[in-house]
Amino acid sequence: MRRDKSKNKREKKKYGFDKDSAKQVCKDGYRVGCRRIIGLNRCFMKGYFGGYQLAVTGIDANNGIYLIAYAAIESENQASWLWFLELLALDLEIISPYHLSFMYDK
Repeated sequence: MRRDKSKNKREKKKYGFDKDSAKQVCKDGYRVGCRRIIGLNRCFMKGYFGGYQLAVTGIDANNGIYLIAYAAIESENQASWLWFLELLALDLEIISPYHLSFMYDK
């Protein structure tokens, strides 16, 4: 898939950064400065489209919440959570989850 470089340059000029580098900064920030605790959360979205929002957060060195990833889905089920967590593992390059703690409020 080929990207339009002129559009990317316009976005850099408009915002001072491009979206891809912002995502990379968030991923690198989690790997370097956050504790190995991952919080999983979901919330129901009201409105015309409805659905759910899945979110993954971390805890930084100052006990602040650090957003790692989020996604909007149609319904909360095992398949959507599996899809979301598989993408998270690929994005953060998680090879083995044994060194992580997952928290989920159910």
